[in-house]
Amino acid sequence: MSNNKMFLTFLLLIFSAAIIYSQSVLGLQYPFGLPLQNSNGPSLAIGGAGTGVADDYYGMGDNPANLGNVNRAVFSAVFALDLLNILDNGDRTSHMGFSPRVLSFSFPLGIIGSLGFSYSQQTDTELNFRLSRDYRIGNLEETEDLALVRNGGTANWQAGWGIPIRKWATVGIAYQRLYYKSNSSLIRKTEGLLSDTLIDSTRTAFTSNGIRAGVQTSLKDFTLGISGQYVFSGTATDIRTIKGTRVKADSPFKDSIITRKSSYDLKPAPSMALGASYRISPEWFAAMEIGATLWERFYSEISKKSDKYDRAYNFSIGTEYIPAPNLLTPKYYEIMQYRAGFRYSQLPTPDAAEFAFTLGTGLPLRDGGGLFDIVLEYGRRWDSNFKNFTEEFAGIYLGINAGRKWYQSAQDSY
Repeated sequence: MSNNKMFLTFLLLIFSAAIIYSQSVLGLQYPFGLPLQNSNGPSLAIGGAGTGVADDYYGMGDNPANLGNVNRAVFSAVFALDLLNILDNGDRTSHMGFSPRVLSFSFPLGIIGSLGFSYSQQTDTELNFRLSRDYRIGNLEETEDLALVRNGGTANWQAGWGIPIRKWATVGIAYQRLYYKSNSSLIRKTEGLLSDTLIDSTRTAFTSNGIRAGVQTSLKDFTLGISGQYVFSGTATDIRTIKGTRVKADSPFKDSIITRKSSYDLKPAPSMALGASYRISPEWFAAMEIGATLWERFYSEISKKSDKYDRAYNFSIGTEYIPAPNLLTPKYYEIMQYRAGFRYSQLPTPDAAEFAFTLGTGLPLRDGGGLFDIVLEYGRRWDSNFKNFTEEFAGIYLGINAGRKWYQSAQDSY
């Protein structure tokens, strides 16, 4: 199959697939749901340690300063298949999700730098929970079904600009627009003497503006990068709808509906990251990153839970190996990129964290026009406040990176 057909097939997969996310019970207690990994494919394969890596295929997902390294038009996309096992007191339930994670496009503008545009899914709130129980009232038996259904998450749209400063550094800045939407429904159905149904639904919407900035500096084979994100406060809106047979105690109507609308101030948490990478040899490359999300600065006008969130640190490290990067006529496996990584991340609540191992392969497309990424991830997530409860997750990430040069700098020679 030609490169163009492979590329088209991948795009069709992205836009035709159902957007379904894996389900995390722990994500229920976090302000915007469960945080997701939203780096480009090569960065995901090394544990997300891309802040200090100067490579156009990494895009601006980890550091907007990386736009200063772009000297060709580059398109990148990542698609995720998530698998989740929830272990609770010996019981196991399995879930699966499939969703686009990252879409990005960047291109050079000569001496004035480079522009980049991207979309990424930062969090998800997907949850389906059901509990059924039987109980007796005198000689009568009642059956109660309780269900909680949630879906939504945070989408991040960005427009960025980056430029090199001589040959030793690049700087970048990006404007971002965050969209958070969540739909939740609590459904309670009772059959027996007190047969009734109650559906309590809430739709939450929040939009805000943010800014990201970063710097990368290189000295021979060593690169250091720093980036940060700040999101301004905005107004969130809740629309709550309650309907059922017991909505109002004095209501003669079985299908009474109550609708309530409220607005309140909301301010997301800022974050920062410091990363470094080192080209050990033409074959070997290593990177690491440390970061923090300042959840103690998260604010919600209507929630008292803001006090329970704490600063969350993360650490990631990874390496890449190419068997024969400089051969004129190498075998295909000799130019494949083999990657591995590890990451550890604290979650918004003080006693919750997760870790994951990653393995990835970058498959070069013909004539050096792109790279197809396959990344495997396995990890665990826990909260020490919930005894005998663990979330075991795995992921398969598929990424496409395509580049074509349409601008020739004065430094290039053919």
